[in-house]
Amino acid sequence: MTDVEPTPESAPDSSPLDPQAIFAGLSITDMEADVEALLDERMSKLDDMLDGLDRLVARIEGEVAQLETTTAADPSPPADEPAPAEAGPPSPNADPENPVDRPQ
Repeated sequence: MTDVEPTPESAPDSSPLDPQAIFAGLSITDMEADVEALLDERMSKLDDMLDGLDRLVARIEGEVAQLETTTAADPSPPADEPAPAEAGPPSPNADPENPVDRPQ
């Protein structure tokens, strides 16, 4: 196997990175534009989430209103509660002037 010596172009750069050279290509305007674009993207996602929450709240409020209307129209007790005793025919001792039965 033959050893190949690296050429200056392919040799790893052993010198430390120059921070001046790295930051020389950056501009405040470009960074502000990048931050603004990211902020706009996040705000758009947040607006979409808030719209979804508004739709969910509206749907739940509609369902609650529908249940309240259904309950008001049908005042029957829930299945787990016993129904109140039905009123039978009036007692023969009932006083028409007084809605409470007279004692016998």
